[in-house]
Amino acid sequence: MNIINKFSEGVDYLVDWAHRKRFNRYHRMLQYGQIDKLIELGKSRYVIAHFMDFRLGNKPHTNKDAYAPYAMLVTPAMMKNYLHCNPENFYFFAMHPKGLQILAEQGFSGAIARLEKDFVAIAKKFPESFKLTPNSHREYVELVNNYLEAGLQLPE
Repeated sequence: MNIINKFSEGVDYLVDWAHRKRFNRYHRMLQYGQIDKLIELGKSRYVIAHFMDFRLGNKPHTNKDAYAPYAMLVTPAMMKNYLHCNPENFYFFAMHPKGLQILAEQGFSGAIARLEKDFVAIAKKFPESFKLTPNSHREYVELVNNYLEAGLQLPE
């Protein structure tokens, strides 16, 4: 019986070690901006959940225009998939031009409320990279006003 327990503990240790090693590899890839490679590996959920760990230099995520091209590698379908798989972190959705829309469509009003400051800041100073269509800014402000009752003036 003792041999079986030792063997079982050894197997558990090896599985845990392999998981940590993979996690560290994905983490390094994310830190180096290899988001396209992570997505090719089928790790879009990892990218969404850990996007805060991706930094361009030492600065925080204040320049949405710098981060949006990386975030847009994740498609709306991937974001919806993430939301259906027990999501834990929603910060990514403030970095993606379609993030607010996807959260609204999927009924994640609590997540929208938690990221209120980010969404309102984006609506006030709309990043160029978020302008996917001529009406993008207006539609974004309407969403912010509808879900956060921000009362922002609609752009022309």
